[in-house]
Amino acid sequence: MQLKAGNISITYESGALRWLKYGDIEFLRMIYFAVRDKNWGTVEPVISNEIINRQKNCFAISYDCTFNEGDIKMNWSVTIAGKENSSIYFEIKGKALSDFQKNRMGFFVLHPIKECAGKEVTIFHTDKTIDEAYFPEFISSHQPFKDVKAMHWEPTTHCKVLLEFSGDIFETEDHRNWTDNNFKTYCTPLSLPFPVMMNKGEEVHQIIKISLEGCATILKELIDNIKITISENEPLPVPSIGVGRAFERGEIYFEELKALSAINFSHYRVDIKMNKSDWKSQLFEAIAESKILNAKLEIALFADKNTAVQVQLFADVFSDEAAIKYITVLPLYSKCIDSTTLKTILPLLRTKFIHARIGAGTDAYFTELNRSELDARDLDFIGYSVNPQVHAFDDASLIENTEAQGFTIVSAKYKFNKSAHISPITLKLRYNSDTIEVNKDSIPLSDPRQQTVFGAGWTLSSLKYVCENGAGAVTYFETVGERGLGSYDENNIFKLYPLAEVFKIVLQNKWTHILKSNSTKAFTVNCLVLCNNKETCMLIANHSSLKQTVTMECNNQSYVINSLLNQNDCISVHAENHQLEISLNAYEIKIIEAGPNQSSF
Repeated sequence: MQLKAGNISITYESGALRWLKYGDIEFLRMIYFAVRDKNWGTVEPVISNEIINRQKNCFAISYDCTFNEGDIKMNWSVTIAGKENSSIYFEIKGKALSDFQKNRMGFFVLHPIKECAGKEVTIFHTDKTIDEAYFPEFISSHQPFKDVKAMHWEPTTHCKVLLEFSGDIFETEDHRNWTDNNFKTYCTPLSLPFPVMMNKGEEVHQIIKISLEGCATILKELIDNIKITISENEPLPVPSIGVGRAFERGEIYFEELKALSAINFSHYRVDIKMNKSDWKSQLFEAIAESKILNAKLEIALFADKNTAVQVQLFADVFSDEAAIKYITVLPLYSKCIDSTTLKTILPLLRTKFIHARIGAGTDAYFTELNRSELDARDLDFIGYSVNPQVHAFDDASLIENTEAQGFTIVSAKYKFNKSAHISPITLKLRYNSDTIEVNKDSIPLSDPRQQTVFGAGWTLSSLKYVCENGAGAVTYFETVGERGLGSYDENNIFKLYPLAEVFKIVLQNKWTHILKSNSTKAFTVNCLVLCNNKETCMLIANHSSLKQTVTMECNNQSYVINSLLNQNDCISVHAENHQLEISLNAYEIKIIEAGPNQSSF
């Protein structure tokens, strides 16, 4: 639902305020409140008694909210008011109905990266001191702002935002550490012990106030068609793109491997945990599978206190060292590999695997690498994993968070001066590295959206940002199953999911480079541009449930347009006045190529 508060335009959705804008300038991404349990799980809210009074330039909302999951039982009353003077008041009152442990409870404010990174901000503290600071450009490993009472910044010329908090102590973290595409200001500092016991009857009361200053004119939002432009900068090489071995299945069937081999993946990740009794059989099965896939191995080698003995045993067992493309050394019991362990391992690996590129890092979030003191001087690359659902789970957030994958690459290369490998990229969290008892061997969760056209669009957006920001290598998903690229249908026939078709196009041998591109509404429609010395191809995805129309600046020539999932539905279109207009149905992906005897856009 679209709302107005004077010069502020807002989207109201599921009890939260999203995409707060002054004209077309987004100054806040989202304001909401939540309860995080003792393992940092987010408890699902249930809204009732919702009343919305919407007028032309103001609004009033009230509702009740219940959190009821496990031993957590809590009721909230909520009031939100948007006023004609370009201000918003958001109040929450909560009461515990049971005894339970929590890590965090209350307001969260998300700040957009594009509009904030590098900009000056004034921080007002609870002790009445004031600091002049900047939103971080590169990903900050720790909280850039602490003890925040209020924030004051200028998102655009002649417009300032004042954001005020009460009811708790707030601080800001760089959410890009978990590939959330925002900075987050939240209540209760991490420096305080957690989890904390909430006793039955205990109450919470918090208020957020937002005011725009100096914006006398109401700006019109951009409502014209989405526009796509292609950069004239030098093309970037397509990185090495691989796939992970199925976690549960073990050895996969020949017909599955043959179907996947047509995709042309560069490498095949297998996890080798040498504390497990079956590591040798896992390795030998993966070697055989990689040959059918025609992909070299990416070995994720998990080390523990017996590292030297284990690595020597691994080296002795492996006879075909040329079959390995990458070895990534990862910790078995900690969050990030330590430099002392690396110094023991690297000489052994370098001696045996002279053709492999060897790296190290974390099997968890980028933040674990960013907060580490890893000495990467003798490594070929540093590695970490990515998923978009650490903190948010809705479709819009998943698409927004793909951009942050690129930010991690830029920051990783800046900090370590090494190539960045993301392995794996998954749609769902594989395991919770912040839980009280971490179990890396538990079966990862799956997301049904992976099997849909939405999952294909998400994959395309992810590929765009990792390619355009210069990843050295990326590994996606698993081969088969709910977390993979295909599974068996009701007729027991193996079928690839729509996202596999995206990889097929990108990994065609003829595409060697990518060109950077820009969409005026990238979280609605986005694209990836592939090229070689002679040809150019664009994959364009609609991430929304509505039909979208896109215009693109181009040469006055003919273009061939296919739908990704129905390539027999091919049309030829001639551009006029250096513009090409493209229509996309809900979640549709189209392939656009220059016509015969024409090479570029």
